[in-house]
Amino acid sequence: MKLERKHLCNYLEECENKRLSMHTLKAYRIDLNQYYDYMGMEKLEDDKAGLVSYIRFLNERYEAKTV
Repeated sequence: MKLERKHLCNYLEECENKRLSMHTLKAYRIDLNQYYDYMGMEKLEDDKAGLVSYIRFLNERYEAKTV
């Protein structure tokens, strides 16, 4: 399944319904949008391959505790 921005919005809406804190929701929104942008750059369709690729990308750019 191709990741679409509406999927992110739906997930964040579900998180809001669970009454997560505004700080948590903000962090989720930032992280998910960064992942979405990365997936668009890489043109990856396979969810597992895309996730592995993204985690590798994060580990190359940031320190482990940041990732």
